[in-house]
Amino acid sequence: MIYNKQISDIYIAIEKEDQVKLYEDMKNGDESSRNEIINSCLPLVYKIANKFHFNNKHIDLEDFIQQGNLALIKAVDNWDINISNITTITTKYVTNYLIDMIKDSKYNVKTRYDITKHAVGHINKIKKVDSNDIQEISNKTGLKIKRIKVLMEIMQTKRIDYTSLAFNENKICSETKGEINGCLADVINLVEENIADKTDRDIFMSWIKHLNKSNKIRIVANKLNVPPNMVSSSIKNTKNILREIVKNGDN
Repeated sequence: MIYNKQISDIYIAIEKEDQVKLYEDMKNGDESSRNEIINSCLPLVYKIANKFHFNNKHIDLEDFIQQGNLALIKAVDNWDINISNITTITTKYVTNYLIDMIKDSKYNVKTRYDITKHAVGHINKIKKVDSNDIQEISNKTGLKIKRIKVLMEIMQTKRIDYTSLAFNENKICSETKGEINGCLADVINLVEENIADKTDRDIFMSWIKHLNKSNKIRIVANKLNVPPNMVSSSIKNTKNILREIVKNGDN
């Protein structure tokens, strides 16, 4: 990435001896010292953001970097050199900010469907089986063949990334204010079982991946080469079908 090369070439980590002088100057109100400390950590922020993006491709790398840079500023302003060096506190702040970002509602699929299965846990079970034979995987994991097929497709194509769920792997989904934070694999299962038209399925799957985008309708339309009004209509119809499933399930 050009951004990474630029900041890596321009900004370098500060030696421990220099950190003391810059820290003292910053505490005395020297804004240039503060900026130098912040800039020296930009490559570290990119490195952490890139790791998060690798496992959470439904969120843009630029969003991770932006949030990481905000965390960096917070880290510098709260830095106590007597407790830690700047890279340690930056790593802590950026990591925590990005974890919270992943958990943020706008970056996760929320459904009203009663979903309690652990997609990540099931995928880990599949990975432990040294075989690609679905029947053998089913025998060894106890998972249904249909579910294994869905999960294996996700693992192979990464059409929707599931690893962001790893932070809540042991947390059973629970209903909150009429909505439930659902595992993406289960949402896919519902769509594939109940939406007959392939185009509608493709539109909905693509739409899910861009939930955090304000212009997601146009993004999906451009990606699938269909009119935006067709995307809007398809999403609306799919939602209505899934709402009926929920309504019938509640009765």
